[in-house]
Amino acid sequence: MSNHLVGIGIGGSFTDIGSSNLQTDAVTYAKTHTHPEELIRSLRDVMGAIGVPSEEVSVLRHSTTVVINAILTLSGSKTV
Repeated sequence: MSNHLVGIGIGGSFTDIGSSNLQTDAVTYAKTHTHPEELIRSLRDVMGAIGVPSEEVSVLRHSTTVVINAILTLSGSKTV
């Protein structure tokens, strides 16, 4: 049953997550290291840190600062 609201923020160094269980009102937070070359790994790691299976997520919100960090530090891929 889908009963969790989840928010994930992937940053240059850390990935943060907050989850709210709609049935119990329990709130869970976690933080893991970001893997810049494998952002999906960062997402999986942080989801695993709170122990909520993806099938139980009714709403997922995601944000990232990876692109803005690359622009500000001029560390992104070269383009033609």
